[in-house]
Amino acid sequence: MFMEGNNNQGSSSNNNGTDDLEMHPYFPEVDDEINANSVGLPDYYTEYMNELFHLALQILVQSLEVVACFSNSIRGGNILSVGESLTKQLLDTASDVADGKDLYHMLLGCIVNAESKLANGYLACKALRLLALDHPGIKEQMKLDINAQQCIGNAYQVGQVRHTLLKDESYQLWQTVCQQ
Repeated sequence: MFMEGNNNQGSSSNNNGTDDLEMHPYFPEVDDEINANSVGLPDYYTEYMNELFHLALQILVQSLEVVACFSNSIRGGNILSVGESLTKQLLDTASDVADGKDLYHMLLGCIVNAESKLANGYLACKALRLLALDHPGIKEQMKLDINAQQCIGNAYQVGQVRHTLLKDESYQLWQTVCQQ
């Protein structure tokens, strides 16, 4: 799935998304779900909410980095699985974020929309990777979720073309999920 030398940018065939290796240009008007949710809302409001969501993702990632550093600093000590318990507590409290979606599916949704919101896709990949490192349940869920694997692969392809950090983070996420 992740091959550095495989660039199909010059290909012009269109299989309506059936060919996983082919990159298609992004047209913002095609992103129906995002456009449908913002119909009737003022532009300044949708821009503000997008910036607020991006800020929330940044805070989540930084918090997970602190948890990862904290759990790494006390490994081998008397406290067992502090990082795992903290991420489990986070997942338990964030089980219903909005509209019945949990944190896992909310982050996957950001990865799905990585082509239109590159920075959010990058942050979502990083958050899922940090969660998977400390919470084996998330890692197992991602191993079994074919949709998640396809999302990570698509994010990697988008990152190859448009965003180096997204490419690197989606690759690290894939490695984290695949490692035993």
